[in-house]
Amino acid sequence: MCDFMDRDDQEMVNMQEEVLQSAAKHHLHIQFHGAYKPTGLNRTYPNEFTREGTLNYENDKGNDVVTPDADINIPFTRGLAGSTDYHLGGFRAANASTFKIHYTAPMVLGTRCHMLAMYVVLENEQGMVCDYPDAYIGQPGFEFIKEVPLSWDETKAVSAKLSELVTIARRKGNDWYLVTINSNTARNLNTPLSFLPKGNYTAEIYSDASDADKNPNHLTKVVQTVNNQTILNTVLAAGGGQVIRLCKKF
Repeated sequence: MCDFMDRDDQEMVNMQEEVLQSAAKHHLHIQFHGAYKPTGLNRTYPNEFTREGTLNYENDKGNDVVTPDADINIPFTRGLAGSTDYHLGGFRAANASTFKIHYTAPMVLGTRCHMLAMYVVLENEQGMVCDYPDAYIGQPGFEFIKEVPLSWDETKAVSAKLSELVTIARRKGNDWYLVTINSNTARNLNTPLSFLPKGNYTAEIYSDASDADKNPNHLTKVVQTVNNQTILNTVLAAGGGQVIRLCKKF
């Protein structure tokens, strides 16, 4: 990781290219933090895994500016430029009334399902969790993080409304991952699975629990069979989300 560059003048741009060139000679991968947004340099130097270039969850250690509403804006803005490390994996979810600033063991704004969905909403080949191991032991939803792919074969934007929600479907092999992140307004959502190829799929569905407005870490998990004729009805909590893994039945 190369960090604290915080500039995009010509000298800094040249330096980052030199870093990638030198790292490639030694078969090393690079992750840039404190850096400007992607400009396609990773096409020339694929040893650039990802870069930060955005205001992300690490700021929750000191303020409350990174909110579910802010997350909604990222796919429409920074996300269009390329891979981003957003410090994902915060499992101490809070709402606006319960959020408190903690430098150690920080909270995050939004529900647990919102946090899980961000792993698919954003592209990042440098998969990670941001907290120490005890934060994840026995925690609902952690199994999703352990299995979610880091690269994708196909992507479809199922639904996207600025300042409201983003629903994205990504495919890895025969499996699809369908996720939604919601703004700070609770809503009901009907999502058709018409993007799926023909056949039946086993859907593992992680959704906001009925009390997620008071306990944002609570989620429900159900398993059901679906196909491309299925329309899923989802209740999204304020700052909520949903993640679905769709495995083809053979």
